Amino acid sequence: MKVTKILITCPLIIITEEGKLDLKTLANNSTKNLPLVGEFVKKEKVAYFENRDAYVSFYVSKLAQKYLIDRDILEHLIETYGDRAFDVAKYLKNHSQRERIHPDHPITKGEVRYQIQQEMAQSPIDVLLRRTRLSFLSGTAAVDSLINVIDVFAEEFKWSKEDKESQYKRSIEQLAKLNF
Repeated sequence: MKVTKILITCPLIIITEEGKLDLKTLANNSTKNLPLVGEFVKKEKVAYFENRDAYVSFYVSKLAQKYLIDRDILEHLIETYGDRAFDVAKYLKNHSQRERIHPDHPITKGEVRYQIQQEMAQSPIDVLLRRTRLSFLSGTAAVDSLINVIDVFAEEFKWSKEDKESQYKRSIEQLAKLNF
């Protein structure tokens, strides 16, 4: 089979112009060297570390050179976002964005803002349940941080006081249903 034009391609599937699956190319392709989103890649090579701690420590030091942010927040960013931690850290340039949504956890208002602007977070409960998983770590912390998360959403979406109250009520109801 001669491939005249590749219409659709991804790491595992190639479909020819005739609409047939190119099995030969499929058999020769591998995801072995395919970097994952968030994985650090330099000059087409994946950076390898002896262990997780070496990875985190190396990139925390790189972030610390650029940003004056608490170490536990930097570790959290690296562990959560990988190479995208540098993008999230840009949201923490403003000191007010470094404010934690809860004093016992490294999640900041800037991270919530990043999730809204770059990851399309749609609601405070979306942030607390799916993106930060704070409600799974501590239901009490999730409830305590809800106001701070709602404040970030309110700034981003220009919510009124009534909108904020409605979001708070809705979020508390959803957390209660889940026994958090």
